[in-house]
Amino acid sequence: MSSPRPLSVIVPVRDDNATLTRALTAILASELPRDDYELIVVDDASSDASPELASRYADTVVRLTGRSSGPAYARNRGAELAEGEVLAFVDADAMIRPDTLPRMLTILSDHPGLDAVSTTHGLSAAGHNLVSQYWNLLLHFGEQRHTGTTGDVASPCAVIGRNAFLSAGMYDEWRFATAQLEGIELGKRLEASGRDVHSSRELEIVGLRKWNLRSLCREVWDRSALVTRSRPSLAK
Repeated sequence: MSSPRPLSVIVPVRDDNATLTRALTAILASELPRDDYELIVVDDASSDASPELASRYADTVVRLTGRSSGPAYARNRGAELAEGEVLAFVDADAMIRPDTLPRMLTILSDHPGLDAVSTTHGLSAAGHNLVSQYWNLLLHFGEQRHTGTTGDVASPCAVIGRNAFLSAGMYDEWRFATAQLEGIELGKRLEASGRDVHSSRELEIVGLRKWNLRSLCREVWDRSALVTRSRPSLAK
């Protein structure tokens, strides 16, 4: 029997076959030796070919059935199966660079008091249309303003110690059915328990999703609704 690998990379996916292959290929192109990590994809009841695509790349594919349960639920299910001492959560529409994961692990190793490290969106997105570039820039500059010892422990890519993740109660899978605020809320809980989360200005990913005006308006509406519903916990 092979020994447990030190890192588990968990990718939640729902109907993302347009971006999933590039996201998983980028993970497998990591400078980390392949034996140093396991790749787990959790399919959240996709209606497209996402689980079939995932099976070509991942060590483990978890297929959730029925209604979509949301990315927080999917990440938690992946974490429960993970063997790694450190968990990495990567979005199915995020393309990491070859040095992203090893640099994140180095930051954790070099700062023993740090429990989680998150990335930010880079200046450019894979979608070249105006709406995609506009939204990516908003994300980029918004995230850059909040880099430092506070961060989002989810989107688009983050690593966290397994013990810290479990002791914090994992992601809140009851309030967050869409992927906007569950990582911020987890970061707040970690901070409240005396743990440190670092959002890195230097670690950037490329957003793969192509946005149009309709999908962007829906995203902004969902985020606004979640902020209103989640207050005051996120306002602390």
